[in-house]
Amino acid sequence: MLSMLHLPAAEIVFPEKEWQTATPDSQGVNAKQLETAMSYLDKFCSKQGNSQAMVIRNGYVIWKGDDTDNVHHIWSCAKSVMSMSFGLCWDDGLVTPETYAKEFWPAMAKDFPDVQLKHIGSFQSGINWTKENPYVLGEPLHKPGTHYHYGHAQPNALAYICTKAAGKTMKDLFTERIAGPIQMNPEMWSWGSEKHPDGTEVNGGAGRPGFGVAMNAQTMARLGWLLANKGKWNGKQILSEKFVDYATHSHWDPSKTKPYDEKAWYTHVHGAYGFMFWCNGIRPDGVRMWPHATKNTFALQGNRNNICIVVPEWNLVLVRLGTDKNINVDLYDGVLMTLKDAMKIRDF
Repeated sequence: MLSMLHLPAAEIVFPEKEWQTATPDSQGVNAKQLETAMSYLDKFCSKQGNSQAMVIRNGYVIWKGDDTDNVHHIWSCAKSVMSMSFGLCWDDGLVTPETYAKEFWPAMAKDFPDVQLKHIGSFQSGINWTKENPYVLGEPLHKPGTHYHYGHAQPNALAYICTKAAGKTMKDLFTERIAGPIQMNPEMWSWGSEKHPDGTEVNGGAGRPGFGVAMNAQTMARLGWLLANKGKWNGKQILSEKFVDYATHSHWDPSKTKPYDEKAWYTHVHGAYGFMFWCNGIRPDGVRMWPHATKNTFALQGNRNNICIVVPEWNLVLVRLGTDKNINVDLYDGVLMTLKDAMKIRDF
């Protein structure tokens, strides 16, 4: 069991095999207000509450639940893992957001000649599968850039394209370049795959059960802390700052890009979605998703209330994983507001 450390809040650290712990007050966080924030989280998070929650400040664990070793499927958080894998391909010069999908998937040329990876990663491509096969292209839903349609087809298409570009599976690439360097325990995460009709093994980019990503809260927190530090880990640039900035900010123009289905749940993220990351952009009503957090706040987010919120300016990562019900993620603003008060942050 690690002892509680009392170190200056300005000191930034990175975990090795295990996270270091510290008292909230030693990291500039009022302990009583932190408990208030986590109690509020517990109340709106159904029966599993905050048992798989963690708070990281300056690289130290200052709060964690009693079930943070629980490894399970994290649903659409896998989209952000896929986005990070795309980032590695971009950093290697294999693809860019402007790359045309047809360059690596010739079948795209017929009905999707103008689709670029920036459209796919922000759900604006119009790509659709046939019902019979998840990798046989169907009729376009719309012209690229005119609408957005959240679903599993586009992230899986990105996974296939990046696999062709890299010449290896995204799991292999991610393991070599991210999971290994930041010491993600291989027993505490996994990434499923399926076969493209051409025989290519493709790790699921969307988070569907059986083909997505599983991990525990302590592993998720490592990804959040890497991203909070703009892709740098203990002095080494793992992912480029260029990619992290691009992926965690919105590329939708709410005045021009409309939801494909005006009644769908995903209208909730209009203007608040980046390149397969949720972000704190301004929605059509003029309000940010988390008004009490910074404009650069972003999250990996998935079904069943699996979420990792990163506030870079605060050196803060908030993780909550689970297998229970979905909630309105706007509720996290109350947690962030209380944490902001606990850190005596007044302006951002």
